[in-house]
Formats: sequence, structure tokens, C-alpha cells
Amino acid sequence: MDSNALELQTMFQISSLLPFSLTGQEAIITVFPLHVEADLDTSLRIIAPLGFEWQFSQQDFAYRSNSTTSVSALVVRGVTADLPGGIPTKASNVLTWPIASYVASERYGFSTRIRVPDHSPTRSSNAFFVEFGYTDRTWGMQNRSTAARVVAPAVRALANARVEYSTNLVGKVNHLRFRIETVTSIPTLGGLLIRGPAGFV
Repeated sequence: MDSNALELQTMFQISSLLPFSLTGQEAIITVFPLHVEADLDTSLRIIAPLGFEWQFSQQDFAYRSNSTTSVSALVVRGVTADLPGGIPTKASNVLTWPIASYVASERYGFSTRIRVPDHSPTRSSNAFFVEFGYTDRTWGMQNRSTAARVVAPAVRALANARVEYSTNLVGKVNHLRFRIETVTSIPTLGGLLIRGPAGFV
């Protein structure tokens, strides 16, 4: 980030990192705090890692403070003011907000649903990008007003599976070696279940 840009600090909390294809449910993601170091009138864009998909309706996008609404489902704990841009436009893994006024003394945030992919991206950055002023064309040419990169936790899925075998001849006794990478620890007395193709004994 350019030395003229303002510092931005924020956190992403995801309720579950199990793939949507396994659970059939979106995870709840909370972004807090969104805080700028100086008052800004600017746009906002948040990009999730490739493969993640924002999934929400206007009814389940929470971005309010408890000082502006009594509807608890719309309130994000800890925020001091409503997110100025309100409910964003979503397109796959990208959220965008129009130009709005952000105050340095306030703490903003939001909570909504996101669809977790089958695995973390390997050909692009596994990180969330927050860009205030992504449409800016001043203040140091094309520098963002303020931005942050937050590394995403790994999706809870097996990775880098490999099977080695001693022969591929029909009817011969085979010796197999399985190699696989786990994201989470396997507890004592835990294990992996491996099912082979029909006909193998």
C-alpha cells in the first residue's frame, strides 16, 4: 500500500469453514471493525477469495447499530454507527458499495451469509481484500484511499490426495499407498474413511 494511503484494520470471522457442498448451508461471516483513520467520502469494495460466494437477501444482511434500530437481527455487535453504504451489490465473490461518508470516530461492520467452496484457492490469493476508494482517480493517481489484505483461514477439506499402487494387472494382489493433506488435526482414536471402487476387495 502506498505511503500516502490510510491504514485500515479489520477482521473476518466465519462461523464454519466446511464446504457448502458437504453441509448444504452457507456460513455466517462477520466483518468488524471497518474503521478509517480520517473522514472519507468514498466507495467501498470487498473481495473474498476466489470460490467463495456471497449469498444473502436484504432481510439477512446486518449492518446496523443498536442506536438506530431495535431489530436485533439487523444489529452487529460492537458497531457504533450504521454502515453508510447500506446493503451492497453482490457479484459472486465481490461486494461493492456506492460513495458514502465514513467517519473516523465510528466503528462499522456487517454480518451476512457466504458460501464456502470445496477447497481454498491455489492459483490466486487466499485472502480478503478491503478497498475504500476503489474508484478513486486522485490522491496519488490510482492509489486507494485506504485498503487492507486479510489472509483467509483454510477451507476444512482434504487436499493434495495421491494414490500409489504396485500393479494395475487384473486379479493381481495390489499394494496401495495413500497420501493426503489435512487442514484440521485428527484427534486421538480418530481416522479417515476410504471407500474403494465396486469390485475391489
